Amino acid sequence: MSVNVERTQSVEALRIVAAFGVVAFHSFVPGRDIAYAGLVCFLILLPYVDLKYCSHRVRSVAQLARVLLVPWMFWMLAYGALNILLQRPPLGAPILMGTSPHLWFLPFAFLVLVVLNLVKPRVDPVLVMWASALAASALLITAPWWRSVSTTWEQPWGQWMHAAAPVAAGAAFGLADRVAFGRVALLLVVASASLAPWTDAKVAYLVGMGAMVLIMLLGGRFWRWNVQSVANCTLGVYLIHPIWIIAVTRYLGFGSYLTASVVFAGSLASVWIARRLVPVSRWVLG
Repeated sequence: MSVNVERTQSVEALRIVAAFGVVAFHSFVPGRDIAYAGLVCFLILLPYVDLKYCSHRVRSVAQLARVLLVPWMFWMLAYGALNILLQRPPLGAPILMGTSPHLWFLPFAFLVLVVLNLVKPRVDPVLVMWASALAASALLITAPWWRSVSTTWEQPWGQWMHAAAPVAAGAAFGLADRVAFGRVALLLVVASASLAPWTDAKVAYLVGMGAMVLIMLLGGRFWRWNVQSVANCTLGVYLIHPIWIIAVTRYLGFGSYLTASVVFAGSLASVWIARRLVPVSRWVLG
């Protein structure tokens, strides 16, 4: 399936910004509610890329397991060993969260993509898009209720619930250009995010979803740079940045954009070098 390079690269640039947002959030920078939009963008892009650029390709459970569960198991062991070195409990969270809390993303992403790859050859894209858009809107509007309830759940179920609205939005966004009046769904979701009752995550949802819609509508007209080699490193940055946070905060402390920038640069450089010099590392770095 042919892909518009300009459009793809504008989305990939957003992926890089989103990775920095995740690092900044975990570095406890000022304005963490905006930095959290980086995770929102990551979650939107999860179904978006699969439905936008792989709509006619059905990936098997085995293929998805190699891409997502193999890194999960590797980093479970790596962070477990690090916890022992730091005299922490080896398994510091429920098994689906892993030995480091941020590892919740990989099994969640695996399940999302398994479901999508079961649905997309069997269900009309019009139905999938509108169902996803309406689900995202309903989740955003009812966020004050379910967010307060989900905080009492054992992890990762609360985190998975918080991820549901961006994932539903991403599915709608990924199909919007294939469905008549599909772009109305973009406005519906962003309007729901802006009109929804206030929660601690409202700014992140609105910024993340709004940024994605702007990129979809305008990005290809203005973006002219190929950033694919950097964007390919973003999952690796997500996976290893806690190690860099431990190292960097010993000297720079938490709570500054300097710390976040050094952690991001170090993570990005180490992933880029590993992927380039040791190609087999891509099995665990994405």
